[in-house]
Amino acid sequence: MVKKMTTFLKENGFTNITYDYCSGDSYYFEGYSDVLQEIRVDIRDKEISIFDRYITEKHYVHFGSFKL
Repeated sequence: MVKKMTTFLKENGFTNITYDYCSGDSYYFEGYSDVLQEIRVDIRDKEISIFDRYITEKHYVHFGSFKL
């Protein structure tokens, strides 16, 4: 699943993706869009929700939802 998510994130504009860890239904990555960001990918009922945040921010912002 991590390889599939890494490819998906690269296709959606993130570069230098590095897998960090998994917690429950959420996968955490680090990567760049315009600056270094933390990326959280939630997978529930065949739907992927991507949230990202700048390292200096406290909260994730919804990036988009996609079907598997």
